[in-house]
Amino acid sequence: MTYADLAVPYGVDLMLVDRARAHLRLVASSQIYRDLLMVPDGSRPIFDKPEKVSAVQQLYSEVDQLAQDIFKELDPNGRLFNLPYRSEVLAKTIQLG
Repeated sequence: MTYADLAVPYGVDLMLVDRARAHLRLVASSQIYRDLLMVPDGSRPIFDKPEKVSAVQQLYSEVDQLAQDIFKELDPNGRLFNLPYRSEVLAKTIQLG
């Protein structure tokens, strides 16, 4: 993630969960993007073993579940009205601030 992705306005820290989820989805789903990612010293690709790909897919699943759990906690009745989950984490944090 870029530094810009990690910078969030004061009071909306939960926005980081949504940004991390989106970035992990990109990493987990795009081999082209994964192949561009290098370790900090540039000596080798981060994803040089198949186990690392499955690990990042698992991490994405866990962060996605975390975001859904946060949304349910912030709006326990939201599922009753078939509201989409997407970035409601962000919307709810803004309303709380």
